[in-house]
Amino acid sequence: MPSLDDALVRLDRFVRQHLSASATPGLTDRDHLLHAATYGYADAAARHPVTRDTLFDIASIGKWFTAVALLQQQEAGHLDLLHAPLSTYLPWFDVRSRFAPITAHHLLSHTAGLATAYGETPGSRYDAAALRDVEVAYAPGTHFHYSNTGYKVLGFLLEAVCGRPRAAAIEEGIYAPLAMGASLATVTQEWRERMAVGYAARYDDRPERRGARPLPAPWVEFTTGDGGGVSTATDLAAYARMILNRGRGPRGRILIARELRPHGAACRRARLRSRRAVLRLRCHHRGRGRSHLPGPLQRFAPKWAISRQQVR
Repeated sequence: MPSLDDALVRLDRFVRQHLSASATPGLTDRDHLLHAATYGYADAAARHPVTRDTLFDIASIGKWFTAVALLQQQEAGHLDLLHAPLSTYLPWFDVRSRFAPITAHHLLSHTAGLATAYGETPGSRYDAAALRDVEVAYAPGTHFHYSNTGYKVLGFLLEAVCGRPRAAAIEEGIYAPLAMGASLATVTQEWRERMAVGYAARYDDRPERRGARPLPAPWVEFTTGDGGGVSTATDLAAYARMILNRGRGPRGRILIARELRPHGAACRRARLRSRRAVLRLRCHHRGRGRSHLPGPLQRFAPKWAISRQQVR
């Protein structure tokens, strides 16, 4: 079994050989941060180096925070995720279906029968409202299909249930008790100067040529429940420790343990059996690496990994 020092040497070698020009990996166990490092430039043109305080767009990792905030609302008795039709809380929500109604749980587990996206409008309700013209592909709860639109709807559900903006619910209910002081639940112009610049391929109509120099990606504000947010590897490590400790944070419990167990066959394989988490945030540059996130978030490639070992 390699030592932690050996593992960190290998991690450093991997980052320098294979990742893009800016990255900030972090490593944590249940109790404390084990390692955090920075590589390259937050802005390649200006030659501004990445620091531990550099904010990165966390893209679809933001879905996790939307989900946890909804679980907190369920614990408080404000929401029935498993059984109540979504229209109970969002009267305007409608979708063409010959099956049973969609619940919040179906959206949380990507089993509602919705497509990945309908239009990619990161700051509006258009995608959610447009579902009234869409027919679901299968009975909710029977198949898994990743859906950004589903999590946009969940963001609006969170706001309807708690009576405040999604960002406030996440920042007050998750970030503050976990001391994630650098993290924000939106991507807005206010924080742009503190963020790493993202990069995208020069052309979007052909395969990317190896070694081709990409261009700065278009700036997109992002406030919806399917991915809006910025953070650092150190802050995400604090969140990982809460997960590894079954919902317990340094200032008390964020979630009761049973809420961390997935429900249903479609997401059963996601059960948490871990004791260490590895996090990596990076932006594209020099053509190395590729994000598999759809739409405007191709400029960043956040990664999250948890080891397969038994938790306490």
